[in-house]
Amino acid sequence: MFISSGSYRPGPFRRRRRRRCHARAWRCVAKAPCLVLPGLGNSAADYVALLPQLPTGSRCLSVARYDWARNVPTLFTQSYWRGKLEPWQIMPWYLARLDRCLREMLAAPEAVDTAGTGSARVNLIGHSAGGWLARIYLAEFAADDVRRRVAALVTLGTPNVAPPPGVFDQTRGLLAYLARHHPLPCSAAHSVGAAATTAFAHTRLTCVGSRAVRGDLRSGKLEEAVAYTSYWPVCGRGRVAGDGIVPAKSAFLCGARAIVLADARHSPLTAKHNWYGSPQHFRQWADALP
Repeated sequence: MFISSGSYRPGPFRRRRRRRCHARAWRCVAKAPCLVLPGLGNSAADYVALLPQLPTGSRCLSVARYDWARNVPTLFTQSYWRGKLEPWQIMPWYLARLDRCLREMLAAPEAVDTAGTGSARVNLIGHSAGGWLARIYLAEFAADDVRRRVAALVTLGTPNVAPPPGVFDQTRGLLAYLARHHPLPCSAAHSVGAAATTAFAHTRLTCVGSRAVRGDLRSGKLEEAVAYTSYWPVCGRGRVAGDGIVPAKSAFLCGARAIVLADARHSPLTAKHNWYGSPQHFRQWADALP
């Protein structure tokens, strides 16, 4: 099941050795087209360099930076300030666009049947908040016939785990809601009912995180100070490793495949050539896409 970062202690992750290989050689690892889901504050233009590495027919969800201003009314609700938001209250515009774009891709000739079911399938790649928005979409908004045709969801630097009690939850309760209502089975010893896992029964889930930057307020380095202040509201600790914005310990879900990168930064806005989607990092998680 999903369990909070306070109680979940992941085992040691094996860092993948970098292999000398051109990004073009990795483009054909995936057969099904991919839909890239922008993170909070990002626009589709931020992911232009990632798309050529993906299969023919791949797209980025059409999001402009000004679109995020649509979330402002939520700030004035009681649910927001109490940290009790539920999916239907937040970003309906984003979820509606996701649904429309995904249906268009499934109907396109480039869509591929990767499971031999007779139906075309598509992969989702969620960057940062785009990852948990994809989880919300699959859990509560996607129609059954669409949900079954999402072959894989890969989250990149997504804060997937709710913060411990007493820490300001930046998602205002959405991650805790997902953990309660749509958990994943960790193992036979931590199994859950069939209804709880229906949302992800047909979708391969992979979480990608990074340990590039350790938060530290006393090192004198700006990047480490920013990391400390970013990590604390996500996991309740600042002196941990992460991608500079999201701590690694919060990026991984129990029950999902975990891939930890050694040197990837969080966003293409601040590290255009050294973020999760850069060629040298993409090839370390490309095999998660069927």
